[in-house]
Amino acid sequence: MRDWFRHVCNVLCNSSHPALRGAYWYSDRQIRSASDIYSEGVTGSIRLQLFSPAIMGVVRVVVAVLLLGVLLHSDGQVTSSRRHRTRASSLSQSVTSFGDSLYRQLTSGNLDNLIFSPFSVFVALTMTLLGAAGTTKRELMVPTANPALRGDSARCSSALHNAIASLPTSDPDTNLTLRVANAAYYNQSEITVLPGFSQNIQRFYGGALKPFEQTNPEAAINSWVEEVTDGMIQNFLPPGHFTNSETVIMLLNAVFFEGFWENQFSVSLTSESNFTTATGTVVRVPMMYRSHASISFKNIEALNAQVIELPYKGDRFSLFVIMPNTWDGLINLERRLDGQVKMLSSILNDMPPAVSANLFLPKFRLSTGKELNDHLKTMGLRTAFSRRADFRRIIM
Repeated sequence: MRDWFRHVCNVLCNSSHPALRGAYWYSDRQIRSASDIYSEGVTGSIRLQLFSPAIMGVVRVVVAVLLLGVLLHSDGQVTSSRRHRTRASSLSQSVTSFGDSLYRQLTSGNLDNLIFSPFSVFVALTMTLLGAAGTTKRELMVPTANPALRGDSARCSSALHNAIASLPTSDPDTNLTLRVANAAYYNQSEITVLPGFSQNIQRFYGGALKPFEQTNPEAAINSWVEEVTDGMIQNFLPPGHFTNSETVIMLLNAVFFEGFWENQFSVSLTSESNFTTATGTVVRVPMMYRSHASISFKNIEALNAQVIELPYKGDRFSLFVIMPNTWDGLINLERRLDGQVKMLSSILNDMPPAVSANLFLPKFRLSTGKELNDHLKTMGLRTAFSRRADFRRIIM
């Protein structure tokens, strides 16, 4: 079988200035960190759009691990069923663990800024799992492992469906929007899709498996992307994309989050300030400022770092920033966080009451484009990206 399972990660983020990888540290109740992220997204190919949770007082951002992970632990918002709560909690652990592993891959030997949506990649892999068999299925079960579901691919997709359906989608009082959308397209001139796979995509992911349009297949996909991201992502696929590739199935996931800070920054207080990058270089950046800000923060001795929480209006979502206590502590912080999923979840779910502090946040723009094939191979998905791929439950 041709190597048709291709996965590209493109993350496009909009703010007003380039992001800079580095760190600020805090003293005398003054906290300096990096954020103000307004990004956008779709994946399958993957793009991501949201005001998002960040890892580091620089700009390493793991979006859905914190955004969706924390929510999936919530008894009230996910489901009233004890059994479903157990599945949601287990699902959250699976997504968080996967995000941690993928983060390790993407940051290895890489000092560039990074933003990605592990949840979106997880969803795409779980969609693919519905059609996998043999060795390919066993490999896919590793990153999407969910002990409560005992390796059942349909139950994995069902747990995702229930969790996503239970998330709050909008709040007119706070102008908050959260949208998670999925789509799947295939090249009908190259393959015939089995009815069972098509029905499962419709059942669990809310959209029919659609054939590529004959004359301009990119146009329909670009239109879907533009619609679910409120026009923030346009021309997702360039003209002739499918002509110049062997893609026969495209799975897409979009996470769109837009919210307002509980306490806004004043534009008039933004000014140029120094920012120390991970290499020690000091650069000038536009720095937002809020005096006597009410924020929750604590020192984590095991990480030699500070954690702050900045809530959005409505108090359902927060931006978490983890920053080293020294300007050159970023790499060590990432090493200490490596594999510490339970510790990270405990930290974020047990923040102290808010106190008054002076807050500085650099403004920046983030953009990351990654092909994930090699990274996912390293994580164990070897046959899915080879001619030995076994997707007999997708195509005839």
